[in-house]
Amino acid sequence: MKKAIFFATLLSVSLIFALTAFAIDYPLGTIIPEGVKVTKYGEGEVDLLKDIKGSNKLLVFFNTACAQCLKEIKWLVDNVDISKLRLVSIDMIGEPAVIRYEASFLGGVGAIFYVDPDFELAQSFGLTYTPSTIMIDKDGKVVSRTSGYERVHQAKYREFLK
Repeated sequence: MKKAIFFATLLSVSLIFALTAFAIDYPLGTIIPEGVKVTKYGEGEVDLLKDIKGSNKLLVFFNTACAQCLKEIKWLVDNVDISKLRLVSIDMIGEPAVIRYEASFLGGVGAIFYVDPDFELAQSFGLTYTPSTIMIDKDGKVVSRTSGYERVHQAKYREFLK
């Protein structure tokens, strides 16, 4: 009986830990609160809500070693208003990869980059791989989340950014 209680307790504690370890801070329908800090490349730490509020935005999480990410971002840069994109680099090597990426792959289009090498911002949105895109409306509300590079997402992005 004691062993059964011990294992039941152990299982319960493990389950609670697992659920809290994967908690999503900003699920769909959530308005991002003021005070969420992100590192904006070239400027340092900024308030995410203040930086994106005012018009619909796409937060695109990518890694420069990810071929699908490069396809996704190249399509976005070529087809949507660049001012409505926020590209979030989760490269572990951080800023140097972002500099090379902006200059060589995007041709210096003036994209705005956030740097998230510890994957903290990505985890707060419940993301587990790249590319992943979060659609945030003009008020800072998380309205949609897509993962992977798929052509079906492209019409959705265009409609959202009108």
